[in-house]
Amino acid sequence: MSKPLRIKISADEDTSFTVMFEPLGMDYDLGPGEWMYAEVQAMEAAEMEIIQWEGGMSILPPGTVRTFNAAGEFLHELHN
Repeated sequence: MSKPLRIKISADEDTSFTVMFEPLGMDYDLGPGEWMYAEVQAMEAAEMEIIQWEGGMSILPPGTVRTFNAAGEFLHELHN
């Protein structure tokens, strides 16, 4: 099994937005200056799609995702 890809998702100091993981629709609201982490299980020949929309973005990962808050505390494990 390969090592997961860890991504940091951040809002700048002036913006708040929603991060949604599809297809489950699990969402997280980030306020100005807040961030979170997601670990995506890397898979060969797979792609991750990120769609920006007014007020947020949707992430369509190629497999299981584990989410963590800014302190690194585990939040959820998402399966599609």
